[in-house]
Amino acid sequence: MNQELIKSLKFKKFKYIKIKDPTFPGMILDAPGQIKPGDVLHMKDGEYLLVGDVNKVLGVCDDCTNYELKDIKEIATLPGF
Repeated sequence: MNQELIKSLKFKKFKYIKIKDPTFPGMILDAPGQIKPGDVLHMKDGEYLLVGDVNKVLGVCDDCTNYELKDIKEIATLPGF
Protein backbone atom coordinates (compact mmCIF):
# COMPACT_ATOMS: atom_id res chain seq x y z
CA MET A 1 0.00 0.00 0.00
CA ASN A 2 1.27 3.48 -0.87
CA GLN A 3 3.04 5.04 2.15
CA GLU A 4 2.00 8.60 1.20
CA LEU A 5 -1.64 7.53 1.08
CA ILE A 6 -1.31 5.84 4.48
CA LYS A 7 0.20 9.00 5.98
CA SER A 8 -2.70 11.09 4.63
CA LEU A 9 -5.38 8.96 6.32
CA LYS A 10 -6.84 9.84 9.72
CA PHE A 11 -6.67 6.68 11.79
CA LYS A 12 -8.92 6.19 14.81
CA LYS A 13 -8.31 3.71 17.57
CA PHE A 14 -10.29 0.53 16.87
CA LYS A 15 -12.35 -1.01 19.62
CA TYR A 16 -13.71 -4.46 19.22
CA ILE A 17 -16.35 -5.78 21.52
CA LYS A 18 -17.62 -9.17 22.46
CA ILE A 19 -21.33 -9.89 22.76
CA LYS A 20 -23.34 -12.79 24.16
CA ASP A 21 -24.82 -14.98 21.46
CA PRO A 22 -28.62 -14.70 21.82
CA THR A 23 -29.16 -18.19 20.38
CA PHE A 24 -26.56 -20.07 22.45
CA PRO A 25 -26.42 -19.03 26.13
CA GLY A 26 -22.87 -18.77 27.40
CA MET A 27 -21.31 -18.36 23.92
CA ILE A 28 -19.42 -15.12 23.24
CA LEU A 29 -19.10 -13.63 19.75
CA ASP A 30 -16.82 -10.96 18.32
CA ALA A 31 -18.81 -7.94 17.16
CA PRO A 32 -16.82 -6.31 14.33
CA GLY A 33 -18.82 -3.09 14.23
CA GLN A 34 -18.56 -1.20 10.96
CA ILE A 35 -15.66 -2.80 9.10
CA LYS A 36 -16.43 -2.32 5.42
CA PRO A 37 -14.74 -2.29 2.01
CA GLY A 38 -12.57 0.80 1.70
CA ASP A 39 -11.38 0.66 5.30
CA VAL A 40 -7.66 0.48 5.98
CA LEU A 41 -6.73 -1.52 9.06
CA HIS A 42 -3.47 -0.78 10.88
CA MET A 43 -2.64 -4.01 12.66
CA LYS A 44 -0.76 -4.29 15.96
CA ASP A 45 2.13 -5.98 14.12
CA GLY A 46 2.55 -2.88 11.90
CA GLU A 47 0.91 -4.37 8.78
CA TYR A 48 -1.74 -2.39 6.84
CA LEU A 49 -4.69 -4.26 5.35
CA LEU A 50 -7.27 -2.94 2.92
CA VAL A 51 -10.76 -4.33 3.50
CA GLY A 52 -11.84 -5.56 0.12
CA ASP A 53 -8.46 -7.30 -0.10
CA VAL A 54 -9.38 -9.30 3.01
CA ASN A 55 -12.91 -10.20 4.03
CA LYS A 56 -14.80 -8.71 6.98
CA VAL A 57 -13.61 -11.42 9.37
CA LEU A 58 -9.99 -10.81 8.27
CA GLY A 59 -9.59 -14.05 6.36
CA VAL A 60 -7.32 -14.20 3.38
CA CYS A 61 -9.46 -16.97 1.92
CA ASP A 62 -12.83 -18.49 2.77
CA ASP A 63 -11.46 -20.94 5.35
CA CYS A 64 -8.39 -19.34 6.89
CA THR A 65 -7.46 -16.21 8.76
CA ASN A 66 -4.20 -14.45 9.44
CA TYR A 67 -5.62 -11.97 11.96
CA GLU A 68 -8.39 -11.61 14.47
CA LEU A 69 -10.39 -8.48 15.31
CA LYS A 70 -8.37 -8.06 18.50
CA ASP A 71 -5.26 -7.62 16.29
CA ILE A 72 -6.53 -4.29 14.86
CA LYS A 73 -4.80 -1.24 16.32
CA GLU A 74 -6.38 1.55 14.25
CA ILE A 75 -8.83 1.98 11.39
CA ALA A 76 -9.28 4.60 8.65
CA THR A 77 -11.47 4.87 5.57
CA LEU A 78 -10.18 5.72 2.11
CA PRO A 79 -11.62 8.95 0.68
CA GLY A 80 -14.72 8.28 -1.42
CA PHE A 81 -15.93 5.24 0.53
